[in-house]
Amino acid sequence: MRRPDARWASQGWVAFWAGFGLMAGCALDAAGFVRAGTLLRLTSFGFFVISEVASSLGLRSESTLGTLTRIGLFMVPVGLLLEAVVLPGQLTGIRHLILIGGFNLILFAVATRVVFGHAGEREKTTGRMVSMRWVGALLLIAALTRVSADFLPSVYQSHLGYAAVFWLSAALVWSALVFPRIPRVDPED
Repeated sequence: MRRPDARWASQGWVAFWAGFGLMAGCALDAAGFVRAGTLLRLTSFGFFVISEVASSLGLRSESTLGTLTRIGLFMVPVGLLLEAVVLPGQLTGIRHLILIGGFNLILFAVATRVVFGHAGEREKTTGRMVSMRWVGALLLIAALTRVSADFLPSVYQSHLGYAAVFWLSAALVWSALVFPRIPRVDPED
């Protein structure tokens, strides 16, 4: 069994403290200190991204999956800032911006890369992936539609429905692209 080197251990501690900050921010939120909790989550997320991710990511990506990951990493702090500073009364909608526009976008991009990699099709993830562009667009539209519902009370219910349809459409496009590759095994493994 390999022992982790000093760099790996350092990265582990960064991830540990960032995760602790995220959980502590949620605890503050639950205790009624919404702004303080949000700012702690924003700080923790920013600390992690700057120390672990930003150095390996340029501003521009040549692949669709890289672009979607960057957009997701951008949407999380934007949502946290909106939640803490600009729109503290609109928590539910803004949290959908964080979860759908941020974490879901990252999740779908990373999961695609993992499945394609294990299926021996890694090279297909390095360029343009039109299906994943559709997934990204549908997720962002779902997030923005959900946020807009809070500002348009007369069409609140219909906007919730539209957001759900956009999210489900993204999940179906992604499933059609990824699920057929799950049983495949990389011949190099």
